[in-house]
Amino acid sequence: MKYISQLDYPHIPYPTRVKDPEFAPNGKPTTAKSSGCGLCSACMAIDILTDTTLEVEESVRMSMECGANHSTGTDMNIFGPALAERFGIEYSKTDDKNELIAHLRDGGVAIMHAGIPVGKEISLFASTTGHYVLLVSTDGKDICILDPSYSLEKYNHPARIGRINIANAPYLYCDIDTVDSETKPQRVKYHLFKRIKK
Repeated sequence: MKYISQLDYPHIPYPTRVKDPEFAPNGKPTTAKSSGCGLCSACMAIDILTDTTLEVEESVRMSMECGANHSTGTDMNIFGPALAERFGIEYSKTDDKNELIAHLRDGGVAIMHAGIPVGKEISLFASTTGHYVLLVSTDGKDICILDPSYSLEKYNHPARIGRINIANAPYLYCDIDTVDSETKPQRVKYHLFKRIKK
């Protein structure tokens, strides 16, 4: 299983569809580093589920071709189906925690849309706006997570210390209820991907 960090890709432009398509709201050009959490999560998912590789550069091209490069990141509602069609895997989505658990236990993976819970200034995974992370597996209690923006500095923030196990980073472990509470309000929580059983 290959870990891919979006922090390694400041040199790859990822124009997103904001008022000026070349710039994010902060006035800086958007790149795979600043806006590619969904793309990097997708690359890791493909590495786990198939015998092929999706490079970050190709993921950027795919997102732009299918029009998933929305706001300052990726619309997984558009990119997920395109990804599934391209690589011959199944795609679905859910907000149900129990469906997520069953899916992970059946060998699937999920891209979670994290956000900042109501009443908090920072979330476990997202610092400002939404953020995608890849959910890899579960034992029914904890979930194994790959965060494409993982850094020791990020998880040493006082609001995060003690809430997630980083001993085996970049493989992070967190209890299911906490993970579920960190999804972005009013957005699809979990984008599910798995091999097609023949």
